[in-house]
Amino acid sequence: MDISTTVAKAAVAVMLLEAGTLLTASGGSSAHTNGLRDVRTSTAKSDKGYIATGKVLKGIVSWYGGRFHGRRTAYGERFSRNAYTLASRHLPYNTRVRITNLRTGRSALGRVNDYGPRSRKRIADLSEGLASAIGAKRSGTARVRIEVLRKK
Repeated sequence: MDISTTVAKAAVAVMLLEAGTLLTASGGSSAHTNGLRDVRTSTAKSDKGYIATGKVLKGIVSWYGGRFHGRRTAYGERFSRNAYTLASRHLPYNTRVRITNLRTGRSALGRVNDYGPRSRKRIADLSEGLASAIGAKRSGTARVRIEVLRKK
């Protein structure tokens, strides 16, 4: 083997090593745990295609995230703390809802994908992403109005 072949092979090996390092460094994000990608399993950002059914719940909600990220929900889905989802004892699985923070007036669409909350004083547990969207993350709880939606 001549020197030019050895140098060429070494150069290719270094490039592959650098490429692998770059892919590894950029592949993960501190926002996601357990190496899971953020998949917004929830809902569209707009309510196009949905109308209110007239069923409304009012009460206190809390939120959950971090340590549950990537675990299975009561309905078998992987929980993503960034998705717009919620846990409810009062609404069936896969129900689409519009949640409005009564203090801030901010609202967002969500989807029931878990059973809960454990506290009987709460009507739902929101994912961290949904809580942020309606301005409830910082305080931890919020008084909300939950409107049940259905397809048009």
